Amino acid sequence: MLEQEDFDDDKKDAGDMGTGHSVTALYEIVPAHVKKDSALVDSNKLRYQLKRPSLRSINQELAIVKFRYKAPDRMTSKLLTHTILNEVGTDQELSLDFKWTAIVAGFGLLLRDSPHIGNMSFNSLLTYMEEHHELQADPARKELFGSVKQAATLADISVR
Repeated sequence: MLEQEDFDDDKKDAGDMGTGHSVTALYEIVPAHVKKDSALVDSNKLRYQLKRPSLRSINQELAIVKFRYKAPDRMTSKLLTHTILNEVGTDQELSLDFKWTAIVAGFGLLLRDSPHIGNMSFNSLLTYMEEHHELQADPARKELFGSVKQAATLADISVR
């Protein structure tokens, strides 16, 4: 894991990713007003810390994603920054890969009986998966559908 102060240091390497590869990262977003175990939250003053002076634009932001990369033939890195606005979109606007990632993350939360599942259940996850049946075109993804159905059955049995 890369320390925060090392993010801008081109001598530090956080990992390699080859051309044409992609990575999906899932982040838990904790609103500033929510109490969180301080050991899990960076202690440095960051953009969205509660005590920082409020800016109008910050209130419209959900997060900022910063990605630093170094081209194979370069010695210095380039920083890409993308602001994610706090806007509600529609399910139709989401890519299939995003929907798939949400399904996998939801399944993991259900299996762990996470306190963060909110009102999600095996039934609601199965309903969402059935609404997006186009995901079943991939055999590996179709296999997960079966696993979720099996886990839902087992969870229902264990409740009785």
